[in-house]
Amino acid sequence: MRSDLAKHPKVCIMADLLMKEDSELAGYVSHFCMCDMAITRNVTRNACVGALVTVWGILRQRGERVDDDLFIEMASLETIDEIADLPGFGSAMKAVGWVKETSKGLILNRFFEDLNTEVDKKRSSAAERQRRYRERKKERESVTKNVTSRVTSRNALEKSRVEKSNTTPIVPDGDVARVTSRSSKAKTVNAIYQEYPKKAGKGAALKSIEKALGKVDFDLLLSKTKEFAAAVGKWPVDRKSFIPNPATWYNQERWDDDPSTWVHRDFSNRPSASASQGDLMSTGRPRFK
Repeated sequence: MRSDLAKHPKVCIMADLLMKEDSELAGYVSHFCMCDMAITRNVTRNACVGALVTVWGILRQRGERVDDDLFIEMASLETIDEIADLPGFGSAMKAVGWVKETSKGLILNRFFEDLNTEVDKKRSSAAERQRRYRERKKERESVTKNVTSRVTSRNALEKSRVEKSNTTPIVPDGDVARVTSRSSKAKTVNAIYQEYPKKAGKGAALKSIEKALGKVDFDLLLSKTKEFAAAVGKWPVDRKSFIPNPATWYNQERWDDDPSTWVHRDFSNRPSASASQGDLMSTGRPRFK
């Protein structure tokens, strides 16, 4: 606070306001007992200074800084009177422009600019510099932490890759191509086998299909297999046991047969010399004599 506050014009005006005969303070002072209580202008001025120091100190602790103003929520002029212990002191502060009363509380205009000494301003400036320094330091630490976190993540990822490469066998390029080719061929052979209407002797069947693919195109062999499966799917149940095993069908290149021979015929009027079961199993179709 300023050391010359007792001579401040506003303090002098406040003292005069408090000494008026119609002031709130006058109601507590008897003007007929001057010997018992001699209140002079200087005494009142010094009382104002002491009250101001008390009021400003308490309000500064309880208030909120808004730029250079000090805002005290829900406070009133009567609050100032209670703090200063001087009736009418809040009204006197309002009269000289040191406080403004609003519906939300009190505002001490330019409190931090007008009432602080150079020492106070330097302290405030130093505190502000310290605050900015702490914020910059916090930001740098945050950036450093993020960078460290990213570096740690990259190191962990690289370590994981190295460990994976150490545990994964290295396959030469040629071997990779052969492995890929074998895998693709196995899928192709299995796709045809899955379409054949009878699942029997899978190992021999896959070998015969692979051998057949060396003679005909995959699409053609797959199409013929599906066509044969659709034809025998219409056979009576008691005749489906005569469907040849897949290995037999592919080894005998039966995909090249006339598809009409795959269609079931009614044998109720067939000759007495019927085809033997062995002929049926070996050809997949009845043979007439």
